[in-house]
Amino acid sequence: MTHSDSIASQVLAAEVTGVDLLNAVKLRLAAQYAPRGWRSWIIAVAQTIESGIPFESAVSSLDSAAPRELRQLIVSALRVKDPMQLVLEALQARVALRSSWRELLSLMIYPIFSLAFATLVGTLFSFMLSRVIDLKYIEEFGLTGMDGIVAALQDQSQAIVGIGFIVGWTLITLATVSIVGPPWALTSIGGGIFLFGRPLRWINLTELLNRFGLFVKQGLSPVDAAAAVSESFANSGQRFASRAIEKRILLGMSLGNALAQSSLSDNLCRPVLRMLDYRGADLGRSLHETSHILQQLADRRCRSLSALMPMLVVFIVGTVIWGLISSYLLSLLPLLRMITSFA
Repeated sequence: MTHSDSIASQVLAAEVTGVDLLNAVKLRLAAQYAPRGWRSWIIAVAQTIESGIPFESAVSSLDSAAPRELRQLIVSALRVKDPMQLVLEALQARVALRSSWRELLSLMIYPIFSLAFATLVGTLFSFMLSRVIDLKYIEEFGLTGMDGIVAALQDQSQAIVGIGFIVGWTLITLATVSIVGPPWALTSIGGGIFLFGRPLRWINLTELLNRFGLFVKQGLSPVDAAAAVSESFANSGQRFASRAIEKRILLGMSLGNALAQSSLSDNLCRPVLRMLDYRGADLGRSLHETSHILQQLADRRCRSLSALMPMLVVFIVGTVIWGLISSYLLSLLPLLRMITSFA
């Protein structure tokens, strides 16, 4: 080997080392945007790359205990020219949606736990007063016309027990699904909840469009991007929606129509999605702008719900608690009237 060939090989090795270091830096930066459970695994891959192992080998060496959604994202990123950049931008997009997720989840949890609290208070109130107030005084004082009040008290007690069972069953079901259920289960259940289903589907659709845009920006065609997106969401809440979109595109349907017919779409966002087929050659930018529109729709719906929820919760909680208190007050009124008549 000549001296010039030796210098050329050294320069090439330095370039490869520089690229590997840059990829490792991108992964370390991506770890700052990742969920806590993902950070150690991303840093481990970055350290493996820094030790001189190629990115593909570093990904294949990921332990089976690594989060499946993270693993699928990294594996799907191997389809593009700059996989580390895609992983970084995908995690940045997740962070951008984090505030929308938090606001929506707080709005969903707020009425459920408020109703659970009201039911608990009502149950304790009913149990305590049933032990304090002995309805035998009706017979002892010879009060008549009290059969309806006694029946109302019994119905009220049974109603509060029934509400308690419903709330408890709902909480246990949600906890079971979130702990042992598949990742898409909560998305499927939440997407059908009254008032909350639409913004939840819009947020999921926003993340899906962001992921599409990242793969298209890296040079993939809509068909290849659909396959990559489906692979990256294989262990997430958008699993079935992304697979259905991929199948429609493989059958020859345009991207906009495939998205518009998704289970995450509805009458409000369907026209915006169909416009993707008429936005020109820069599909990546069109996907980004459309995802921004959907996120704005979700945020505005959440703000509307945040104004509605306090009134709804006050009405529900007030109805449950005041219904119990008024029933027991009505049972005591005849006795109070009789006592005041002796005064």
